[in-house]
Amino acid sequence: MNTDTKETATTVEQLPAMESVAVEQQEKLTIYAKLMHARTAFHEIDIQKTGHNPFSNYDYFELSDFLLPAMKCTGDQGLVPVVSFSIEYAMMTVHDIETGESFCITSPMSTAKLKACHEVQNLGAVESYERRYLWMALMELVESDQAEKVKPASELATPEQIATMFDYKDYMTSGQIAWLDTASDKITESQAAYVLEKLKEKEQAEPE
Repeated sequence: MNTDTKETATTVEQLPAMESVAVEQQEKLTIYAKLMHARTAFHEIDIQKTGHNPFSNYDYFELSDFLLPAMKCTGDQGLVPVVSFSIEYAMMTVHDIETGESFCITSPMSTAKLKACHEVQNLGAVESYERRYLWMALMELVESDQAEKVKPASELATPEQIATMFDYKDYMTSGQIAWLDTASDKITESQAAYVLEKLKEKEQAEPE
């Protein structure tokens, strides 16, 4: 009789621990549930675009604009994205450090032919772009349709702006010089203003 009572007592004592394990298992989220929590937290952050294309006159996200916030949001959920490259694909494998689950996002590799750059620099440019797009896909970071809904073209640059740009040729890249030489009659006022601003910044940063 005493033995039965002891066994029953032992079983009752084990119940809270068993219930705790059951609750813990129930509360564990799948990797996709954690991803949704990470995305939700990420989209509550006000992220500003710092990239600007002066030739088509639109703004875009640089990788540096959102990488740290994205890493924090995924890290808070125990998710570790790892980017790798093959000849055919750029891949991001997301690992759940708690459950061991993972999934992969892929993007076809492309090529770049930047002026005055050697092959390794072109490869670096491709990998940087691929890394940016993989992170954007992971966090569902979207940019406006139709190429950022390109802003309406402004008036053509004034003769004074064009003349000033020629004065700053020493601070231009080879691509900018070619653009100025071949398309000076098509440069808009806003494009000229942006380029001149950057050229003046270069001039001011030059050691005296």
